[in-house]
Amino acid sequence: LVDPVRAPVGIAGDENAVVTGELGYPLSVRCLAYGYPPPTVFWYRGFDGTMVPYNDAVFEARGNVLLIRSLAIETLGQYTCQAYNGEGKAASWVVNVRAYRPEGLFIENELLVPRVTQQPWSKTQAPTTAELTTTLSTTEARLPVYTVPVSAHMSSPYSTLNVGTSLELTCEVDGFPAPDVYWTKGDERLQQSERIRITGSEVVSRLTVLQVTVADSGLYACHASNSYSSQTATAQITVQRKY
Repeated sequence: LVDPVRAPVGIAGDENAVVTGELGYPLSVRCLAYGYPPPTVFWYRGFDGTMVPYNDAVFEARGNVLLIRSLAIETLGQYTCQAYNGEGKAASWVVNVRAYRPEGLFIENELLVPRVTQQPWSKTQAPTTAELTTTLSTTEARLPVYTVPVSAHMSSPYSTLNVGTSLELTCEVDGFPAPDVYWTKGDERLQQSERIRITGSEVVSRLTVLQVTVADSGLYACHASNSYSSQTATAQITVQRKY
């Protein structure tokens, strides 16, 4: 195998990009940083502002993805993604977070924007060939032309628990388009139940198994995949009786 060529960091994306979401709903912003070794990413409020917390009641900033748990007026504004991998200089990318203005909300705020609805074709006049061509070209131009390989990581590949305790596994994932994630134990795909809970966000998945028994011992795996790539992270779990 040939070792990858070391390369400084770059970030794919439009300058002063804009992401718009719904007030009261989660919003994820993805920073498409690349380079080798893979860069470490940090998020900041504004261009020279304070660092976004790694994980609190408002934000979850894990790797390339910034999650705003519930978009609010105070969370709107400018954010900066900064990436560095030890090669050359760090790279930065600025994104402006806005929200659609809810009906009946009349406060003045330039970060609240109206919804733009596309005008329908006239019922009495069909679109011309030129209009159709323009519409198709615009749509095709918006399709993403880049991908980020899927990655999955669990911090501890081995763990020993006592009977009656809870098993908690955390799997950090990345990739673009955002990967789908599921869990298995051996060859069995795990599903939600009274004892098994699967929670998380776009960048982290958490598996919790309550009141474990010896039968819960085995190889657990977090599988992440999208249309372009996939990766699996595993953890060997041993449940032992107390003596």
